[in-house]
Amino acid sequence: MGPRKASRSGAFSPPFRLLPPNNYIAKLGIPYIVTPHGGWGERVLKGRRSILKSVWVTPFERNLWRNARMVQAVCKSEFDQLEKLRDMAPVKQIPNGVPRSNQDPNGSGTRDIWLFLGRLAIEQKGLYILLQAYARALARCPTLPQLVLAGPDFRGGTEALSRLAAELGISDRIELGPVTGIEKTALWGRTLAFFHPSRWEGMPLSILEALSHGIPCIVSPETGLAEWIENYQCGWKIDADPSQLSEAIIQLSQLTTARIRQYGVNARCASERDYSWERIGTQLKMNTLH
Repeated sequence: MGPRKASRSGAFSPPFRLLPPNNYIAKLGIPYIVTPHGGWGERVLKGRRSILKSVWVTPFERNLWRNARMVQAVCKSEFDQLEKLRDMAPVKQIPNGVPRSNQDPNGSGTRDIWLFLGRLAIEQKGLYILLQAYARALARCPTLPQLVLAGPDFRGGTEALSRLAAELGISDRIELGPVTGIEKTALWGRTLAFFHPSRWEGMPLSILEALSHGIPCIVSPETGLAEWIENYQCGWKIDADPSQLSEAIIQLSQLTTARIRQYGVNARCASERDYSWERIGTQLKMNTLH
């Protein structure tokens, strides 16, 4: 993996769920539900190109959410925001689901990296905070695992992160760039711990994937999963702050292999119980039919 050239496209693109075919299908009279995945959140609707978004929302998106059998909110914060939108269909809080992993969390492979996986959106995902915290911790503990930030570029995030890593003097300890399906599977098998210090979110699927692979997670409250992760001892909750995160990194590096493995077992078991697609699919089906 290595730095990739950022896309400079400035065109406004509506979320995939709102493309014309979806709107046409919604007019056929077939019951449907909508899962916005944070796309109707206040930060999104009032963020970049808010005027263009408001022009699109009024004739198209409002009809889509008004006529839905149900709108799925994947976390409490999204539920609260959707409830405030005018003409909204009934909103139900039902989390994302995740497939069961076939990988053995205690397999014989070498686990030698720390991982973030997702869009390289430096502001939203708190990635500049993660690099700063990692650099601080590395100064105190030079033997920390390699940090991999894997995912597609977002608005020049790859280039910005590469520059920041150089400024912090940690370029040789950071890997950046997108991964394919095979590469992604290999990364899960090498990961000791997963980081996601988001500043705002819905419910990141990458955290659920990490949990299903038996990987402890260090996450911010804004991910919508921090309390659950702490309650079931699947990882640790931290604020998206360089000082607090660097301390958490140092503490993580001092844990025994047995302790980390226990957190991984907890993660695998708890995710299969609460976030399996069998469980989530049943909830979605029941709310669509009634």
